[in-house]
Amino acid sequence: MSGSGTVTAIPVPHLAVEKRPFLNALKSLRISIRARQKDEAIISYSDEMLTIKLQDAMVQVPATGTWSGSAKIVARTLIPIVTFPPDPDPLPLTFRDDRFYIAGWSVNGSWHPGGVQDLSLPEDATCLDRVALRRRYSDRELEDSGLLQQVRAAEQTVKTQVTHAASVLHDLGITESDLHELVERKLDGLVGD
Repeated sequence: MSGSGTVTAIPVPHLAVEKRPFLNALKSLRISIRARQKDEAIISYSDEMLTIKLQDAMVQVPATGTWSGSAKIVARTLIPIVTFPPDPDPLPLTFRDDRFYIAGWSVNGSWHPGGVQDLSLPEDATCLDRVALRRRYSDRELEDSGLLQQVRAAEQTVKTQVTHAASVLHDLGITESDLHELVERKLDGLVGD
């Protein structure tokens, strides 16, 4: 409540999507969803496009409405929508009270206001591409985009590989510190691109 006695309402995120394109988009994600049962789906909206992102796949569908953030849900919970789609067309999508709704259907989720909604990596992203994200974005932005775990795993891979390479190159006088400097220079070049 503000000092004048008025309440500022926080707008409820809401979108409308045409039923057929939305269901086709979910169908195209089914294989990825089934392969990774515990993955999260990140649902965002930008430039009149609804985006549903998994760790290794993404679909976009034209939409209209207001959605200034991203919703995270367990990806596998989307599968029943394809089998038993709700009636309305266009389909209303909303997020309120820690739940993501598609018409009358809903599932638990979390809402992340604002953030970096379009942060993503190409399918052929390297380990260093993932590590370089740490120099461009905060942990919160990486978490909101669903990429923080990938970045942390890539950092661990770099550390392990540098340690291994240093042990192999020890007789040549190349140290772990030398290799870390090389990796840092490579990262500087990636971030500068």
